[in-house]
Amino acid sequence: MVKNIITGFIAVLSLCSCAIIYDKDKLMPQNQIGIFNSPLKTEGYYYMEDIDTLYEYNRIGNSGAFEIDSSRYNTANTIIYWVFNKEGYISISSSITDFDVLIPFSELHSKIQKRLSEETNVNEYKVHFFRKNVLVWCDGVFRAENNKIHIQFFYNSMGNYRLANLNGIVGDSTITATFFNKKRGEYKEIFKFMPFKVGNNPNYIQENPQIFWKRNRNISSTKKQIAKNH
Repeated sequence: MVKNIITGFIAVLSLCSCAIIYDKDKLMPQNQIGIFNSPLKTEGYYYMEDIDTLYEYNRIGNSGAFEIDSSRYNTANTIIYWVFNKEGYISISSSITDFDVLIPFSELHSKIQKRLSEETNVNEYKVHFFRKNVLVWCDGVFRAENNKIHIQFFYNSMGNYRLANLNGIVGDSTITATFFNKKRGEYKEIFKFMPFKVGNNPNYIQENPQIFWKRNRNISSTKKQIAKNH
């Protein structure tokens, strides 16, 4: 039993230590991201309140397979929120979901604001798994021009990271974003703006541009070569 646990733990570490960031060549050029005559706000966060449902499963005979029991489930309040900065970078996150206790949305907002306060480093809430690549998870870039916005962010796919694209319409204090999945097809969600003084909110792409854009990689290599020569 102990051997199996250790073997599984090593396998998880190996998977995370080999994480690859794909699609970097599909990222918008650095000189094209940012806010261009747009009503997008950066002194706070955009959020969507939702209710998550966790269904229980029943075993199907002796086959070892399971099926969802739609009559037995728990629900939980959750908030997905987006933080934009003026330079063209976005961080996407969500409140911690608790299916044991129904936490009021007001309390979830308080927890989010504590996380985004000046005293808190957001990276403390990300799991490092001994590799910095994981810090790109849900970080991205955007271009907001007039009332339109295009967002790109990295998501976890089988232990590696892929680029996702979102489009939306920016209102006075809202973003209407267009999503797509196989079950629902195309659908829209409205994110409302919450004014708040955001503190330290690091973005992995912004802090490591040489990883994502060729021009920055060339500049970084040149600086290293100059330092080496001196």
